[in-house]
Amino acid sequence: MELIDLLRQIERRPQLFLGTDDIFALRHFLSGYIMAEKEHDPAYHDWLFSGFPSYLSQLYQDDRDLDWAALIRLHEPDGDSVAAFFRLAHRYYEILQQR
Repeated sequence: MELIDLLRQIERRPQLFLGTDDIFALRHFLSGYIMAEKEHDPAYHDWLFSGFPSYLSQLYQDDRDLDWAALIRLHEPDGDSVAAFFRLAHRYYEILQQR
């Protein structure tokens, strides 16, 4: 399954996949998925962890050495960091598709 397809499924029902609506649970889930993909195919390239943190750092103008989950948690004012992740990930994915 492609990462973007998995993200769409998680977005529809995060509690089903994560058991919570916590951004760090999402990060751990996705880290495990990507690690399994890389173990299966060493050439697997994940667009989420490779470029997304830099995108967020630029977007938020935050040059601290934080991962994407921490950046979203710190900079999204409404407190729904999981929903913010999906909004931002979709925007980033669209930018990648335009290149």
